[in-house]
Amino acid sequence: MIRQIIPTTGTIDLYALDADNDVIVFNNSTGFVDPNGNPITLSFNADNYLNGALSFSQGSINGPQLTGVQYFYQPGNGPLSTSGNITSNISVSSSSASVTTTGAVAALQAIYPSFTSINDPNLSVNNTHHGGTVFDTSSGVYYTTPNNYGGISYYTGSGSSVSNSYSAMATAPILGSIVSVTGAFVAIAGNQEETFAAPPSSTIGPGPNPTPMPVPNGSAVAFDINTGGIWYTSGSSAIFYPLFSGSPTPVSLGVNTSAGVAVDTSSNVWIVDNVNDRIIENPGGNNPLQPGGAPWDVLINTNGIYVTDHGPSPAIIQLNSSGNIVNTIQVPDGAVPWYMMPDNAQPGIVWFDYLLNGQIGIGRMDTNVNPATFVMANDVNGPFGAQAGAIGAASNGLVYMVFDGTSNLVQVSR
Repeated sequence: MIRQIIPTTGTIDLYALDADNDVIVFNNSTGFVDPNGNPITLSFNADNYLNGALSFSQGSINGPQLTGVQYFYQPGNGPLSTSGNITSNISVSSSSASVTTTGAVAALQAIYPSFTSINDPNLSVNNTHHGGTVFDTSSGVYYTTPNNYGGISYYTGSGSSVSNSYSAMATAPILGSIVSVTGAFVAIAGNQEETFAAPPSSTIGPGPNPTPMPVPNGSAVAFDINTGGIWYTSGSSAIFYPLFSGSPTPVSLGVNTSAGVAVDTSSNVWIVDNVNDRIIENPGGNNPLQPGGAPWDVLINTNGIYVTDHGPSPAIIQLNSSGNIVNTIQVPDGAVPWYMMPDNAQPGIVWFDYLLNGQIGIGRMDTNVNPATFVMANDVNGPFGAQAGAIGAASNGLVYMVFDGTSNLVQVSR
């Protein structure tokens, strides 16, 4: 049984069955053979399977090695719950062979994501800061909250409420995001870097670099793997802060930014100026970009730079490495995209949370094809809200989305 809910590729092993449902012998030297040793070919199809949602990378297999067959599952939008058998046919390579087969070689069950709301009173609609999520080795999730003096909440992965929260050590709140760097979790509070570790001994303490830094104004934090430092915004400047030693370096932007920050492989920093509705690249072109009505988050993968745009026509804007707009990707049904994350197991796949008619949801965008394809899943049972938060995926495959406006951490099972 294969279970899928969102477009994906995978590999299944196919076995030929005779009329008695016995597996036809597979010979490592010659491949599939009938009872008399004659070679046969296993062919299969899914032309109308799940309304055309399932396809295969090849149509037959006969050996000499059974390596499996790759499938691609691409469901349509909306709730989907169905299952069925993939059918096969046997063609005989020798006229002297006589083989009768049955059709069931594998089964696929398509399911809809399940949404579980976990109450966290530390989340608040008054939180206007760009938050973040990080995960420990037990797939527990940390995320920033506006209460507890700009603290951090922790959810173990089970239960209906969040009971673990940790206050910032400094005398100013954690306004920015949190990142996982070299085994430690790093946040910025006040004018200093702070680190914390996993429960049950979780505490917030000084980071490895005691050098004071400018206070952040609510932007994301982006780690630059080339330099070993982090970028964030503070007032009208972008700040580079070396994590382990050295002084922070401010770069004047001339604007007061407070949304997404991302760093590309060449250490160029891409900053969302949601005050003036534009994207700034540092170092970059001469003119700031105007990608849409209300840009919010930014993500970079091998196919481009992507920016969520709240409207007035909700979209995801694609930029090239020069900062030019190459595509305006309309989000299905007019859903409003907020925060994004990459799928580390599938290059080019982007996950995002969204709001649609007051309902929250999770979306998957495939940037490997043009035009990009989407699969959208709403939480039809609520909660309802007007403000989405950070999104992240634990190692066990569960996705977490922060919704400040409803004081809920939402767990999504894919």
